Amino acid sequence: MITSQVLTALALVLVLPEAATGQPAVSGCPTNFPGYHVDKDNEAQPEGCFHTTKGGQVFPAASLQDFTSTVDKKAWGKRGDAKDIIKKCGEEAVKNGAKYFGLQSFGECYYGNTPDLSVQEVTPADGCDTLCKWDVGGQGAIVVYEVVPKTFKPDCQSVHIGYLVDANHWGMFGGCYHSKGATTNTGVFPRAGFVNFKLTIDWTTYINQEHGGDIIKKCGKLAAQKGLKYFGIQYYGDCYFGNTPDLSQGLVTSDCSRKCLWDVGAVDTFVLYEVEDVV
Repeated sequence: MITSQVLTALALVLVLPEAATGQPAVSGCPTNFPGYHVDKDNEAQPEGCFHTTKGGQVFPAASLQDFTSTVDKKAWGKRGDAKDIIKKCGEEAVKNGAKYFGLQSFGECYYGNTPDLSVQEVTPADGCDTLCKWDVGGQGAIVVYEVVPKTFKPDCQSVHIGYLVDANHWGMFGGCYHSKGATTNTGVFPRAGFVNFKLTIDWTTYINQEHGGDIIKKCGKLAAQKGLKYFGIQYYGDCYFGNTPDLSQGLVTSDCSRKCLWDVGAVDTFVLYEVEDVV
C-alpha cells in the first residue's frame, strides 16, 4: 500500500515540470544528454544545433567570451561530453542576466535574450558528429541552450540531469535516496522488479566517464520496454523498476561523493530515475 508520505514525496520530487523535463527541442541533431547543470539554481536545456555560416548570426558578436584556451578535447573524448565548458558558458549567461547561450567552434561562448533561431539547423545529413559533437558547436556551428531554473535541488546533485536510455526515452534523475535494505533487498521497488547487472560493470568506463551511464541505460531500457514509469540503480549495478517507488527513507544529504557516486547508488543507497519521452 502506498502511504500518504510516499505520495507526497512523489508529488513534490518526481513530477518534473515542463521546463525541467530535459526534452530537447531539436528536430535536427539530437543531443547526447537532455541538459546540463549550470549552477545550483539553473540548468541548461538544449534548443538545437545551428549553422553559423548559413543564414546569419544567432547571438550578437559583442557577447563573445572566448574559452578556446580551456578546451580539452582529450578529456571530452574520454568522458563523452563537454560539460565543463557548457557550465562555464552558462555561468556567463546567468551572470549577465541572459536567458540563452551557445557554444561555437568548441570554445566560443555567446549569450543573449533574443537568439535568432531562424538560421539553418544542422541535420544528420550535414554531419552531427562533426558539427555538434559533445553537445557544443564545432567549426561553423553553434549549440544553443536555454537557462532554466531548477525546481529540484537535492543536496546530492547528479553528474548529469538525465541519460538517453533508448531512442525514444530519457531517464531523468529523480534523486539519491537511502534504501531500506542493503544490496538486493532495497525495499524501494518490489523484489520482483530486479535485474543484476553488476557482472557487466566496466569500472574503467565508470571512472573515465564519471558516471555509470551504461548501466543506467540498460536498466532504463528495461523499464521503458515494460511500460514502467520509474527505475533505479543500487550497489552500482543492481537495477530495479516499477511505478510506485517507496521513498520514505528520504534523500541522501551528505557524503554524496561516496553514497551517490557515478549517478548510481552504493550498498545502501539508491539513485532513482523517471522515464520521459524524447520529443
